[in-house]
Amino acid sequence: NSNRLTVRDNGRGIPFEQVETVCSYLQAGSNLFKSTDKKNAGEYAGENGVGLTAVNALSKEFSLIIYRDGKRGLFTFDDGKLVDTKYTKCSEKNHGTTVTFVPDEKYLGKCKIDHKELRKWIYEISYLLPKKKTISYSFFKKGADVPVTEVFKHKKGLDELMDEMLVDKVCGNIHLSQTYPEINTRTEVIFNMSSSDTTDFTNVKSYCNRVSTIEGGKHVDAMKTAWCKAISKIASELLTDKEKEKLNISFDDCRVGLTAIVVCYTPDPKFTGQTKQKVDNEDLFKPIVAQVTKDLIKYLHD
Repeated sequence: NSNRLTVRDNGRGIPFEQVETVCSYLQAGSNLFKSTDKKNAGEYAGENGVGLTAVNALSKEFSLIIYRDGKRGLFTFDDGKLVDTKYTKCSEKNHGTTVTFVPDEKYLGKCKIDHKELRKWIYEISYLLPKKKTISYSFFKKGADVPVTEVFKHKKGLDELMDEMLVDKVCGNIHLSQTYPEINTRTEVIFNMSSSDTTDFTNVKSYCNRVSTIEGGKHVDAMKTAWCKAISKIASELLTDKEKEKLNISFDDCRVGLTAIVVCYTPDPKFTGQTKQKVDNEDLFKPIVAQVTKDLIKYLHD
């Protein structure tokens, strides 16, 4: 089927006894490990237990293959309900979950998976992976029996993404990372300036828990404010009183030509919009502004 999508990972695998619950009931909770996995709590995007259930409900075909604890489980669903389960033995070294689905025209009309858009999304998200990790994307061209496969891996991570976004950089990338133990949050930001861009901070990519937040949010607002405060502080230190009177540098001036990548990992992301376009966590703003401003000033002084 040319409209079939398969997603495979090598994680722990969904517990067999939880498969029907997470695939058939809304608000079941898509993350079964969040309450115990404190170390990575700020990396999960699924909160409401809707995604997998919705895909199941809207699929003509939907199945999972799970490797876990020396067993291989095949779970087949029909019309959103579990209709068949098969278990076989396998090596205990095998682990992970494979989800396969075909969109149902009954609900979605002639819904065709756009492999170019899918590839674009995977490629961009691949920059957020740990540098030793890889992500593969395969698709079958029409009439072909062998898939075309690309493997994405970025040794320099987000710095490579910045290099793609900005070809006329005025300096080396300003790459800063912060941790906020009080809110169990981490942030990473890369700043640079364009020598030709005269717009007001329009060249920005932002993410929260590996979700592309195309409309920004509090994490982006905080980074923007921190940049302006730091630049204003440095300018105030370097300019004479007469120069300050003539130049009167404003926050608008500080943002002209600014290019940035903003990444946030937080355990309770408050996404807005149906596809998580924006982050609305009020508790993120003040601590991020304070810490990034401090780090930027230190970097610019050094």
